Amino acid sequence: MHVYGMLVRTLALVAIIAPLTCGKTGLSCCTTVSNAEISDPIISFSYQKDNGFECVNSVILTTERGPFCINPRARWLLPKIREFLIQQDSVHHYSDAECPD
Repeated sequence: MHVYGMLVRTLALVAIIAPLTCGKTGLSCCTTVSNAEISDPIISFSYQKDNGFECVNSVILTTERGPFCINPRARWLLPKIREFLIQQDSVHHYSDAECPD
């Protein structure tokens, strides 16, 4: 449940910040979205809110190949983001004994 709660908090925060960062992701904005599953590892993700003009609701997944505009309702997306957050959580939570000097 910890990961799900973290995911909900992260998506809520991204939804608040997204209107301020639209166009700063390497894209002017997502005007279309894809349901195609991305197999590349995620480097980061953000949420873009529909601005009533060109930008549409989308989750922007950034990989080594660049950003991808994904339909927020794509069935595979939540498990992919959950996997990314678990990896980030394990990387950033060392005990004192595990921290490199």
